[in-house]
Amino acid sequence: MKIGILYNLVEEGQLQRGVPTDIVAENEVLDAVSAVKGSLENAGHEVLLLRVSSELLGELNELDLDMIFNLAEGLGGDTLAESKIAALLELLKIPYTGSDSRTLAICHDKFITKNILVSQGILTPAYQLIMEPNEPINIELSYPLIVKPVWEDGSIGIGHDSVVYDEAHLRGKIRHILEVYLQPALVEEFIDGRELNVAILGSGETVRALPLSEIVFSLPPGEARVVSYEAKWIEGSKWYEGTCRSCPAELDPDTAARVIDLALKAYRAVGCSGYARVDTRLKEGGVPYVLEVNPNPCLSPLHSGFVASVEADKLTFDQLVDTVLQSAVERGRLKERFSDNKSELIKTKNLTMRPVKLCDVDILLGWFNDAENLRFMDDSSHISREYLERELMKTSSDFDFIVSLGDKPIGFASVYNVDGKNMRGEISILIGEMEFQGRGYGSEILMVLLRFAFEKLMLHSLFASATVLNKSSQRILAKAGFRKIGTRREYHLYEGEFLDEIFFDITEGDYKAMLSQPKTG
Repeated sequence: MKIGILYNLVEEGQLQRGVPTDIVAENEVLDAVSAVKGSLENAGHEVLLLRVSSELLGELNELDLDMIFNLAEGLGGDTLAESKIAALLELLKIPYTGSDSRTLAICHDKFITKNILVSQGILTPAYQLIMEPNEPINIELSYPLIVKPVWEDGSIGIGHDSVVYDEAHLRGKIRHILEVYLQPALVEEFIDGRELNVAILGSGETVRALPLSEIVFSLPPGEARVVSYEAKWIEGSKWYEGTCRSCPAELDPDTAARVIDLALKAYRAVGCSGYARVDTRLKEGGVPYVLEVNPNPCLSPLHSGFVASVEADKLTFDQLVDTVLQSAVERGRLKERFSDNKSELIKTKNLTMRPVKLCDVDILLGWFNDAENLRFMDDSSHISREYLERELMKTSSDFDFIVSLGDKPIGFASVYNVDGKNMRGEISILIGEMEFQGRGYGSEILMVLLRFAFEKLMLHSLFASATVLNKSSQRILAKAGFRKIGTRREYHLYEGEFLDEIFFDITEGDYKAMLSQPKTG
């Protein structure tokens, strides 16, 4: 493959905000560039080093690249341009590694990230965004608090004095962020517990957490245990020397499992792809809280916590680079393979199925939050407008349809969690309008979805499930050739009662055999 390594450097005086020493964090990418270049060349790839500039971005299409290994975090002194560069690659249809522009934009804003985490029930410290020096502080926030710039990463803007214990120091740090970093300040509860970093590798069903890494503090009495800018970047300082990494972290299995589960949920909630690091802290009783999600973390073999977890997992750096690369290759294949089907209009004998649009949010909210329908849905919790709008705007491997009878929308159908590598997916249907239930439309929709999945998407197998109460769906699945493969006991909680979930699957062979059977009736 012909691969360009895209990276950026900041020249002296180019920083648009902050303090001059912040340039150390911005330019640490050179170690990663050198290491990734060597790894790709060892694998036989042709490699071009591409330092980001306005001129280069205008000429990328002329380079005829197969892939961009994206290590770029900005453009010159504009370190907020990371997501814009990824968006340009998407517009140019140049495949690239790591998370997409949407995820990069989300995670560059700590406030938006935390809002998403909260909407998904993922624990994160209590927080407030402050935009004015004297803005009132939420009475639910109690000291100690930590004050951070909302749009920075790499501990930029976080000092050894960023943890505050009173109003005067809080206001001083807020003013510093507003005036020096030219952005709102994020004030959040400071959890003085063990800090654990979770390195996550892969996309889709290949996602997995690597061995946990712990930040071990040995700071003088009175110093807050925080990974400040000095602790991360200023070698020789007492904060740098007193902040070390231990990998793998020494944790009991139950706590480690809770941390990993929470981190994976956060990784998926913001749409990470390829690789990311989720920073957590343990509160009382070993309860983990997510501090931040960091897509495309540092890959420098010299001082990267992510690479330390890779090594603890007995992977080589070459294997890491290849895994990140192959994840991007597979994402590109999925886009190419499925893009034509995203806008497909499907007609049956009685019904029309069209792709879901953002304007469908109101009707979907009505169906998904209807008490009667909730009895049969895998996730029986209330779905918010914000969550549904975010899901509808995602670029994903799901194929969601609105089903209409004439001009009347009556239901929803989906082929989702599509895994192009293993040629499998899941299937779901819902007749949302009660008056149209029990009329045979479910079977009609299901047969069309099977044809779409096996003949258009060329999948090999499909999975479906139904709660034990949903007898009609069980009958429809069985009639369509699905086989019952098991039961997850007491899995679905509805109105205080735990219901069993019945599992079904069908293979391409089953589908073809079902089609070859003589028609009856």
